[in-house]
Amino acid sequence: MGIEGIPADGVRVNVAALMDRKNRVVTTLRGGVEQLMKGHGVEVVRGAGRLKAPDVVTVDGRELNAKAVIIATGSAWRSLPDIPVDGERIVASDHLLNWTEVPARLGIIGGGIIGCEFASMMQTFGAKVVMVEAAATLLPGEDPIVGRTLARLFTKRGMEIFTETTVGEVRRQGATVAMQLSNGQTREIDVLLVAVGRRPYTDELGIAELGIVNERGFVTADERMATPVGSVFAVGDVIGHSMLAHVASAQAEVAVQNALGGEAAMSYHAVPRPIYTDPEVCGVGATEGELQAKGVAYRTGRFSLAAVSKTLCDGESPDGSMTVYADPDGCLLGGHLISPHATDLAQSLCVAIQNRLTVKDMMTTIYSHPTYSELVKEAVEDVEGRAVHKVTVKRSA
Repeated sequence: MGIEGIPADGVRVNVAALMDRKNRVVTTLRGGVEQLMKGHGVEVVRGAGRLKAPDVVTVDGRELNAKAVIIATGSAWRSLPDIPVDGERIVASDHLLNWTEVPARLGIIGGGIIGCEFASMMQTFGAKVVMVEAAATLLPGEDPIVGRTLARLFTKRGMEIFTETTVGEVRRQGATVAMQLSNGQTREIDVLLVAVGRRPYTDELGIAELGIVNERGFVTADERMATPVGSVFAVGDVIGHSMLAHVASAQAEVAVQNALGGEAAMSYHAVPRPIYTDPEVCGVGATEGELQAKGVAYRTGRFSLAAVSKTLCDGESPDGSMTVYADPDGCLLGGHLISPHATDLAQSLCVAIQNRLTVKDMMTTIYSHPTYSELVKEAVEDVEGRAVHKVTVKRSA
């Protein structure tokens, strides 16, 4: 908290304690899932699985016959051909999840979700961060204002952010790494994180022979999560559509229903896209760029975090906002937030978009005060020009 009067002198990071807690949390969560499997009578077969036929899976020599198979093998970190990851000085995200010390200087190639989350975390723990992104803004999958705002906040925290920049030669020099930037500058760092996305994990699965892998390496699946081979379904990162855990869970529910003879279809129009930086970022539904590309008519509502009283109470940075998009009839289409607890606040927007609620539906809802949820209320009200705590041009009733 940024409240004056609470001394923070002498605060340091105990990496061993952090990693111990992380491992305990992971173990607890994994154990909970294993108990659920056991409680529902699901047999877990451990080993390397391979699809021998559309209805046969082999696991270390054992054959399992099934009426339907669901591929859910996830993804692995993606590398760059000219910058080989060695797991020591040039690393991927998996390596940083098992770090034993905070590097004094951390370079990051890639300003997407993974890069931004690690940048925020490692800077908080004391690393000096240099981030390089080839696109015009950070978080290129979101509206440009989101990436520009986050870059400004990161810069205020002391990070160096380079956009529209690429990394050329990378040289290991003993205990350091030198990276040459396309703008002619060079930066010397202690650890380089390659965060350029993830690739589908299809290695040694036997699925290429089935003709269900597309030219990008992902498994092809339709809205029923069915592949071109009818009895084989696929969900999660391996199909490359919204590579998020909660999306994979929703896809799995659809796949299971269809595999058991039901009829279900996946919808992606109200998917939340959480980004765990400080402050948090979350987009929901359509971006403004997507609406413009499709020629969809829309109205916009915006509200600043600076005008939310909880921001001042908590001593948080006022550099955040919420933007929402609604069609001419007032149905909410999408939006994004940069705010403390944005990943939680966005859920109300998910419900609204999924159920085609209108701006007026949201305006009649009472929000607690003082809370960050008032950011949602005021942004939605602003679509109609009726945000109470914003001076705006009045519109007719």
